[in-house]
Amino acid sequence: MTYDFERFFDDSLDMLCIAGTDGYFKRLNPSFERILGWSTEELLERPFVDFIHPEDMEATIREVGRLAEGLPTISFENRYRCADGTYRHLRWTAHPDPETGLLYALARDDTGLLAARDRFRIALEASPTAMIMVDDDGRIVMVNHAAEGLFGYENDDLVGERVEVLVPESYREGHPALRAGFAGEGARPMGVGRDLMARRNGGAEFPVEIGLNPIRTAEGSFVLAAVVDLTERVRAARELERSNRELEHFASVASHDLQEPLRMVAGYMRLLDQRHAGELDASAREYIRYAVEGTARMQALIEGLLTYARVQRGQTGLEPTSLDDAVEWAVSNLQAAVDESGAALAIDPLPVVDGDATQLGQLFQNLIGNAIKFRSDDPLQLEISAVEQDGEWLLAVADNGIGIDDESRERVFEIFQRLHDRAEYEGTGIGLAVCRRIVERHGGRIWLETAPGGGTK
Repeated sequence: MTYDFERFFDDSLDMLCIAGTDGYFKRLNPSFERILGWSTEELLERPFVDFIHPEDMEATIREVGRLAEGLPTISFENRYRCADGTYRHLRWTAHPDPETGLLYALARDDTGLLAARDRFRIALEASPTAMIMVDDDGRIVMVNHAAEGLFGYENDDLVGERVEVLVPESYREGHPALRAGFAGEGARPMGVGRDLMARRNGGAEFPVEIGLNPIRTAEGSFVLAAVVDLTERVRAARELERSNRELEHFASVASHDLQEPLRMVAGYMRLLDQRHAGELDASAREYIRYAVEGTARMQALIEGLLTYARVQRGQTGLEPTSLDDAVEWAVSNLQAAVDESGAALAIDPLPVVDGDATQLGQLFQNLIGNAIKFRSDDPLQLEISAVEQDGEWLLAVADNGIGIDDESRERVFEIFQRLHDRAEYEGTGIGLAVCRRIVERHGGRIWLETAPGGGTK
């Protein structure tokens, strides 16, 4: 047993010692020399308080006094001077032996840990995001300046308090169970897609998004929470929602109020042409035709604007949608134009995605309609394909039409942008803008490339 004790004492990486209440070390293991740089003889011949940082002297003497009274030291920290003049941060555990008056102690060098903790604290304080660290018991152990400002507390008001002080009263009772449920998980966000509220000093509640990161150290397990105030984002979202409702209402009213006089103008122009055809010369009849065609273009423009405005609000919810069905719906709506153009359609099997069936059908109808409208003199070849890439679907609608020059690839997706004179190709310049809006509403993006052999893709 004695041999085992000696081996344990000498081989321990921690600093083990036996000291007396007279203030001198009686025995030291080799770790003292290794960590402090003093020889064992130098450490034994001087009172151990000679090696202690002046600022820690009073607390150390007080702790030795407690040991002399028979009270153990569970955890005590002080700084010891090394032979090179620097200091090491030591954390002590000690037990007194009342019979011999000796103190048996273990010291662990926490210098590196404290340096890392200081760097962590500096990084935490530099973060513009509110950061809060909580221990296993749910007590706050660290907050940064941004958190103080966000919640309206001073650092000392929060450290040591349960984190529930920052949770609205209506959620406090169930919060400890939520904390316990997170203990075994990895980093994850909270509040995304649902209303998550926090509580400021004074009781005011505000919406937040929280990122949780577990941290495991020798001192125990902690959770670091990054708290983002969503007040302005929520306000902006509500304002956007209100604006969209007003836009849709305006578009609907404007559509009705603008189209009614247009229909009246077109109707009277046709009546004039029908009832007074014999009294009108060729020029007058041509003027009537111009007026009717102009009102028709204006009606198409208004309908396009209404469709564009409705995309923002039309998507009430996403559900599994067959893109095969969406394309079939689009082709059936364009069947007459497909037959007239003699287009050859090659459609690969397409996936089922989460989407709005009506909007996705409109997307393919616009793209197929554009391919038919801007076909070349060669027989139209139209291919629709889908490839899965990194968990997403890359959909392609390729044709061998007249194509689009590189400078116009982005511009064609802007509203009212036309690349050709109306005499060459009819249209309002809204179709591709609607396509981009639909795609972006579904979390995607749309672009143009030159298709192999000419045309667009």
